[in-house]
Amino acid sequence: IQRFEKEKTFLATMISILVGLLGSIFLAISVMILHNNSFLSTIIGILGIIAWILPYWIYRDIKNRKAIELSDKINRIYDLIDDTCQQAHSLSNI
Repeated sequence: IQRFEKEKTFLATMISILVGLLGSIFLAISVMILHNNSFLSTIIGILGIIAWILPYWIYRDIKNRKAIELSDKINRIYDLIDDTCQQAHSLSNI
């Protein structure tokens, strides 16, 4: 169950971090080319800022999708644990 709980957030975290790093790279490139081409620098800078804002929504969306996908598996495990506990309880009453 813990593995499935970690799996819910792992992919979302990794993709969000990569998008944030991509935004940082865009902003660094924007600063580097500021003196040569200010229009291109502005466009790349805007892309960098957008790539800094997007990770929150990306994380939330991927985490929600994974939670829905894994909820059936987690519920089956809880049902199995419940059945096992009920069987153990019935055996202890004998």
